[in-house]
Amino acid sequence: MKREADALFAQGSITEEDLKKIPSIDGAVMETMRLYPIAVAQMRTATRDLKFSVLVRGERRPGARA
Repeated sequence: MKREADALFAQGSITEEDLKKIPSIDGAVMETMRLYPIAVAQMRTATRDLKFSVLVRGERRPGARA
C-alpha cells in the first residue's frame, strides 16, 4: 500500500477519483471513516407531524393514551 501511495503522490495533487483507482487506499479511507466518522451526531428534523398508535389490551388504538 505504501508503494501505491508513493506512486500516487509522485504524480502531484490527487483527487478523490485517483484514490478510487487504488482499491487498497480506497478501502483504508472507507474503514477509517467508518471507525472515526466526521459527524459524531447528525441532527434530524421531522418534515411532517407524526401520529402514533398505542396497543391497548392487544388492540391498536390510534391516539389512545398508554
